[in-house]
Amino acid sequence: MARDGGRVSAPLLGKLLAEGILRCPRCGGVPVLGEAAAACGHCGARFRFANGALDLYGRYREGEPAPPPDAPLVEAIADALHFPKDAAVRVAVAEAVADSRAVAEDPNHAAEIRMIAERLGVPVSPAPVAPPAASGAVAEANADVRARLEVTHLEPALGMGMKLLRSFRLVNTGTTAISSSGPRPVNLSYHWFDPEGHAVVWEGLRSPLPVDLAPGHALTVIANLATPEGREGAWQLRLALVVEGERWIDVEGGAMPVRLARTAPPPPPVEWTGLAFDYGTDHGVALDWYAKAYAARGLCGGRLLEVGGGIHPQGGVLAGQGSELLAVDVSFPMSQLGALYFAHVAADWGARMAFAACDAHRLPVRHGSFDGALVFSALHHFARPSLMLAELARAVRPGGLVGVLCEPCVPDPGAAEYLRDLREGVNEQIWTVEEYWEIFRRAGLAPVRARADGGSLKVLLERA
Repeated sequence: MARDGGRVSAPLLGKLLAEGILRCPRCGGVPVLGEAAAACGHCGARFRFANGALDLYGRYREGEPAPPPDAPLVEAIADALHFPKDAAVRVAVAEAVADSRAVAEDPNHAAEIRMIAERLGVPVSPAPVAPPAASGAVAEANADVRARLEVTHLEPALGMGMKLLRSFRLVNTGTTAISSSGPRPVNLSYHWFDPEGHAVVWEGLRSPLPVDLAPGHALTVIANLATPEGREGAWQLRLALVVEGERWIDVEGGAMPVRLARTAPPPPPVEWTGLAFDYGTDHGVALDWYAKAYAARGLCGGRLLEVGGGIHPQGGVLAGQGSELLAVDVSFPMSQLGALYFAHVAADWGARMAFAACDAHRLPVRHGSFDGALVFSALHHFARPSLMLAELARAVRPGGLVGVLCEPCVPDPGAAEYLRDLREGVNEQIWTVEEYWEIFRRAGLAPVRARADGGSLKVLLERA
């Protein structure tokens, strides 16, 4: 990154646009970068360029302009990132933080965008909570219970007589919240139908929703699941919501074919090391592991794509060793702060880094443009992880290396951090290694090597 006072230019970003690698997310055309925006020459769409980062996300709700962020908060964020005490730089930081007030159309994306201070460990005042009488949410919960299965990563074959944890993502299609608390709790359950279509198990295990599910919103529930005994073959699992003591309500789209066998399929080939690291060390171990495999393929000095890297993409270390890195995140404020950081704090690496905001479910990049791709502790925040990884598979050339790193893989529905993030509106999920393998299969990616350090899964993949 080059800088002029607080202003940041983005030579690699301009290069990626000029080469047609970064594309318009609306039509696939090639935007041309100007001083304050990039304009698509095909459809005319304009995308903000600010503080060295490009906003290719842009899906925000219209509303009243938000007030500027509090000066103490801006100073705390700037100090947490070790920015120089320069007035122009502080103005640039304030501009980036102000963009965290934009409200994305997707509620999970909105939560990610606003949580700058929390991600940096900067204390913030809690948002005021409306009293129950003002919202009426408690009284209305479970008055209209309807839901649709949006996605699951349940593997197509299971063994009989197993007890499992598997995740199901539900969308509330009713008009009131669905809650597992209160006088009329609703839980997720299921029925099992044998190959002849008989209901062999009706009273499936119960799984409470970890937080209340608002109308129109989605939530991934880590569910208790037990497979039945009986004849081998093609069974059917049907999800249902239970208003306890009252009735069962089928989950729309919740009928799934599952082949049951006497013997469970073998577990995925993961090396469980028995080691466990703190968050920072774990990321360093994963990056070193990926970098060695990247070098072994002769990819050093190539071009990398990192999804969800925020302000400090881990691939920056590889950029410092000669590779070029495009770091994308759903948060334009985080992308701006990343570009500013690598212009004013870690400038030695900045010239080989570019920052852009986008929805990685639809990566605005040309097919086969990257030698490698990285996702660090971010895949589990994606509503459709197979779709996002299929986009990574498309973006990486044959022989390229994809790293899905530092992902939680030991589900615990009662974990404090898991519940905290859900209450903040973050799309928090924890999948088993079996579910990750199903995610990879659907994405068209083949695992090359995998390890788990404690509950942190690290997998190297290539295009299948």
